[in-house]
Amino acid sequence: IMSYSHFYKWTFFILLVVIILSNILDMIDKVAIVDKATPKDHVSLSSDNVLDEAMELRVNVVAKALANSRYKIYAFQSWERAHTQNHITKARRVESEKYIVYRCRGTCGGLGDRLQGIHSTFLLAIALRRKFRIDFQFPCDLYSVLGENYEPWHEPDTPTGDTRILSAIDYYENCGDIIFAEPTREYSDDYTMISEQKSAEMSFNEKYPEQVVIISTNQMWTQTFYKDPRYHKALTDLGFNMNYFTDGTIFRETYNHLFKLQPNMQRALATFMARARPNKDIQLVCAQIRMGHNPSVPQDETKRNKKEWLPLLWDFLSLYNISRKYKLFVTTDSQEVREQSQRLFPDVLHDTEGRITHIDRYDNQSEACKGMEKTILDFTILSKCDILVVSRSNFGTYSAKLRSPLAKLYTFQEGVIHEGFYYDRSGKVFDRDTKTFRYNCSMAECPPIADTRCRE
Repeated sequence: IMSYSHFYKWTFFILLVVIILSNILDMIDKVAIVDKATPKDHVSLSSDNVLDEAMELRVNVVAKALANSRYKIYAFQSWERAHTQNHITKARRVESEKYIVYRCRGTCGGLGDRLQGIHSTFLLAIALRRKFRIDFQFPCDLYSVLGENYEPWHEPDTPTGDTRILSAIDYYENCGDIIFAEPTREYSDDYTMISEQKSAEMSFNEKYPEQVVIISTNQMWTQTFYKDPRYHKALTDLGFNMNYFTDGTIFRETYNHLFKLQPNMQRALATFMARARPNKDIQLVCAQIRMGHNPSVPQDETKRNKKEWLPLLWDFLSLYNISRKYKLFVTTDSQEVREQSQRLFPDVLHDTEGRITHIDRYDNQSEACKGMEKTILDFTILSKCDILVVSRSNFGTYSAKLRSPLAKLYTFQEGVIHEGFYYDRSGKVFDRDTKTFRYNCSMAECPPIADTRCRE
């Protein structure tokens, strides 16, 4: 008969083996996350904390790897919040009294365009180790709806000092040239470009020696920061991992570093989410429907979607017209489309209050200012959705870049609903007859890929 001492020894030994095996299996599981990545997504496994390394993967890869584990998705979200705060905050220990100021005091584009400009100019301030301010006064002060998070970007007055004012609104064929292009090419004796040997800060200061540089732009410069060797090195020296320096990844980080909702907007969001997602079993399905020129925003000269394409979208959303499982949110620039969605989905639809406006294309400034609250609230709600359909617009695109890594994303454009962003044709296409996503976009008549020089 086994003595008590031997019994306890063997019990302890068995428990120890179980713990060791559990840790090994957990490690294998974490490494599997990395193994699911494409070759360019791979990261080093030399770190003691493999999970932290795995979180450097692109969001869509992480989402697939973590799809069946709530614990790990919570770990990912906690890591991401900490990483966003520390990653950029360390680079923002700025002692310089020079400034980069993003300015919008007139026509700058819609919210998505303006966020592009803010993102680009903030990255410029980071690379040049300058202080950053946002001067967003049209149709009203951005600070009334979005407050400072980790960056002191709001000041009532523009910083004083010698000033240069630059404008780069649209002109995508010359994307970023106002900052990155060299006015002249100088060569050394061995024909090596001297400009390529200069640092980003030296090149910029020679071009714009003023203490305060104010920039109005709606261009996206992420790719240029990556490709330009001067700025690539500057950001690398500040601790950025340029292997993951994509528009989607870095926009999410800069937005969360700069902004948080003001208290009144936080209350509005909490009130909406309490109705739209009353318990953890309810999924929130959202659609952003950009029509372009229509009676609600007659100043918008562009046409994005046609009325005859809408039945396809309604058929897709009807799959989620089950009140015990789903709630629906529709944001649009058309009152007609808004009312149509209310008639079609009365049992599941939740709306936000307010009149439809376009903050850059509206005659009544006071109405546009009120509408900006609804615009920011709708933008934030889209980022919280479990299933998201967006139109080809910067408003929808950048809200989608802030979404959860587990959220499904589709794009509605040119009479087609396909997986992924508007510039990605690799996803499947919604088949209206079978109500499934069956065909690869390369096998269907999908919209052409847009020029992406100023985008991801």
